[in-house]
Amino acid sequence: MGQEMSSPEFFSRKIDYNYFKRAEKIPSADAPHYLDSIVVSLHRALDDWRYNDGDVDDVSMCVDALSALWSTIEDRVSV
Repeated sequence: MGQEMSSPEFFSRKIDYNYFKRAEKIPSADAPHYLDSIVVSLHRALDDWRYNDGDVDDVSMCVDALSALWSTIEDRVSV
């Protein structure tokens, strides 16, 4: 039998810092609207990738933007 791998405490994805710099510029009041927009864009990118030979980089871009914005929102709320 193969060795079992231990589970990491968390999963981390390397995200270009430019996404965080852009997210920090978004006013708190506008952040929910931007989240909505990113989620819609992610859904479109996933559909294109799965069904229309879309570019996987478009999916990654949306995931990175979503992660950066959500992290920024969490930081603002926890302060």
